[in-house]
Amino acid sequence: MLGADCFYSSEAFDSVLATAHWVLHRPLSEEMQHENGLNGLLEGDTATVDPTAVQPQQPRQFLVTYQERSAGRNVRALLKKWRLKGEAIALQSFMPSAIADDPRFASIHMLILTPLLEVSETVAT
Repeated sequence: MLGADCFYSSEAFDSVLATAHWVLHRPLSEEMQHENGLNGLLEGDTATVDPTAVQPQQPRQFLVTYQERSAGRNVRALLKKWRLKGEAIALQSFMPSAIADDPRFASIHMLILTPLLEVSETVAT
């Protein structure tokens, strides 16, 4: 899932992270059905799909860029509330150096949010 400047307004932080939680924590069976085309079978199709045959390659992610407008605002407590973990990504890793090195863009950041999984939710490999 991709997001740009989703943390513009503090009032929206909870709603954005609630949506991320819903997408990232959606039951695996729904994802497998969609990826295997179960939702797109036409009437009369005889194709069968084994939903246990597909395992996710990596956890789902929400990549979000934002501009830091105040050092006093953060989403740390909300990440815990919505069972998400965040990893800060350096600007230089996703922007050309001509932009990343320009001080006008120093307040641009990226987070990768992933679900905090309970032990019972992990997939055995």
